[in-house]
Amino acid sequence: MVLPTVLQDATISMAFLIRRPVRRTHSSWTARMVAYIGSFLVPAYVVLAGKLAPASLSPTSLALARIALVVWALGVAFEIWTVWQLRFAFSIVAQARVLQTTGPYRLVRHPIYLGYIIINLAFWITHMHLVLSVVLLIWLGVTLLRIRYEESVLRAAFPEYSAYQAKVGRLWPVPR
Repeated sequence: MVLPTVLQDATISMAFLIRRPVRRTHSSWTARMVAYIGSFLVPAYVVLAGKLAPASLSPTSLALARIALVVWALGVAFEIWTVWQLRFAFSIVAQARVLQTTGPYRLVRHPIYLGYIIINLAFWITHMHLVLSVVLLIWLGVTLLRIRYEESVLRAAFPEYSAYQAKVGRLWPVPR
């Protein structure tokens, strides 16, 4: 389980080193806070749960853990593919560098968040309890707000984004 996570983190780190200059950014304090909460809420929960309630991080079922492992691996593989496609434009806060519409971006406008949804679903499958459920619902709400900030920046930077937006679903492919 460590290798895919290391590959994902290495891909993200590499993307920060080779990304293109910013064309437009959402500079509000709120947009920045939403981006950082969206990025670090679930990892912060895992760290706190590990210190305050370590038993809550134990899988509730071995059978569900096996299913979750497959779901998690698919999510991480999708994330690596997505970040690789976005490698010249990756950022945490809402910024426009290039308009990416190929690879996973031809399927959905925000494949990185779809990947995180898949990864978080795998985590929830093996740890179905109220506190984690609330944390993941808060994360999802923050992520949807984050998408709104990102899309406003992309529309402002790239006039063709509106046409792309009309053709491609936000988090799920649109039937054609």
